[in-house]
Amino acid sequence: PDSRVLTFLHAEPNRVEGGPSLVLGALDTRGGGAQYVRPGGPLFFSVGQAGLLVHNGFLNEVLYSSEPLVTSQGGQGGARPDQLLSSKPGAFRTPLLSPADAYAVFCEEDAIVAVDLRTQQKRTTLLDVTGGALLELSADARKLVVLHGGDGKAELTLLSAETSDALLGGSEADRRTQKLPCAQMSTVASWFSPDSSKLLCLDIAQPLVEGQPRCVWTVWEF
Repeated sequence: PDSRVLTFLHAEPNRVEGGPSLVLGALDTRGGGAQYVRPGGPLFFSVGQAGLLVHNGFLNEVLYSSEPLVTSQGGQGGARPDQLLSSKPGAFRTPLLSPADAYAVFCEEDAIVAVDLRTQQKRTTLLDVTGGALLELSADARKLVVLHGGDGKAELTLLSAETSDALLGGSEADRRTQKLPCAQMSTVASWFSPDSSKLLCLDIAQPLVEGQPRCVWTVWEF
């Protein structure tokens, strides 16, 4: 967020025989070159205000590190004390960090869960899911949308609350759960507006045009 470090993925197919083909790297924009951070494949990550949240598909791990990626001198940050949040992640891609790295949100087995990184203990189950899942958290961290399902039957579910703590760390009674039905064939992606008041969805529409899928945009206002 402070523009001092650029994180990126690059391919290194021969790094480990039969092992990960991707490597997560960090580049200090003030100089010092690129630094190796972690191998993986598939590898998904979120960069927060103070740390890094990684879903390593090769090792079946979700890890959080609160240490900086690089030092103020431009070198690698050294051995980072990673917190293992899960060794049984579900079928999902990128984990999420709430503002100030207060919560980590990811899929564990067949549920979306949130872990309070401040206590490193409290774990809240937010939603049971089937199939793969895509997660999107609004900028104010008061809304979470989950796209989940399989076999072309994805379902979009919105979770919302009055505060971020109520949404990600509160009880089921603190959260509102709303299904967002797709008027088309299926929703494939979604994005919150910067002010968290709207959700833009990319939908596959019916009928097909000359056998090819047709995409349309749908906007939800809250």
